Amino acid sequence: MSVCLGKHRNFITSSITRDPWNPTIHTLASIAAKCGYRLVLEGNDERIEIDI
Repeated sequence: MSVCLGKHRNFITSSITRDPWNPTIHTLASIAAKCGYRLVLEGNDERIEIDI
């Protein structure tokens, strides 16, 4: 995953284990996409896909 994101493996590990972890929406969507997922917000009969 780190190679796909263009980051060093240690950067990914330290970013996730850092407290508090406060990623941007772009970071979450990028991680999800590289892992084969989509980032989606759902509520009140509405579904919004975060597209980067």
